[in-house]
Amino acid sequence: MTKQNTKRVVVESYLELLTFEGRIYHQEHCYICQTPLDTHVSLMQSFKLVHPHCIHAPSLDKKSMMRAILIMPIFWVLL
Repeated sequence: MTKQNTKRVVVESYLELLTFEGRIYHQEHCYICQTPLDTHVSLMQSFKLVHPHCIHAPSLDKKSMMRAILIMPIFWVLL
């Protein structure tokens, strides 16, 4: 048995719960200002994507965030 990263387990479990409840935000627009997202985004509560300047938070790569948020729930369905 291998030890898992506890932060990863919590994030994956939360994403799974949001997917089950139908609360994943799939839009490519900022949740706050409703303008299209750039190449860098920030995460809000419930993994909602926003512009970094809208919530004054550190920026993350949009492609990696979209892949993590959108592909992981599909992966769970396949298991």
